[in-house]
Amino acid sequence: MDELLAHPSADPHGDPIPTADGQVNGPEASRLTAAQPGQNMVIYRVSDTDPKLLRNFSGLGLTPGTKLTIRERKPFTAGTTFHVTRSGQDITLGTEAADAVCVVPGQQRGFRVRVSPARRSGCR
Repeated sequence: MDELLAHPSADPHGDPIPTADGQVNGPEASRLTAAQPGQNMVIYRVSDTDPKLLRNFSGLGLTPGTKLTIRERKPFTAGTTFHVTRSGQDITLGTEAADAVCVVPGQQRGFRVRVSPARRSGCR
């Protein structure tokens, strides 16, 4: 099965798949709510615990690999606003939804993702 799927390193929602020798590798990720305005981020994982929320994310184009630029955090009014590079739209998510999205830093040009042993700051 692994060969048929070209040895994926993550499932469709971004959860890392262990290697043949049992190692789990993935980028160091944090919740979207921890991102700061001006940061370029890439969605690493979306929670699959709530099917309705997962469908909502999919409908908004918020899937692993999606590039974002954080516009604004509103910690007291429960919202994180970000720009989605692919669609060109700005989206605001409430705290509960934003906490279900795990992101990794992206570089200004190319949004490269640095891979290191999985330490996900509560993102699982």
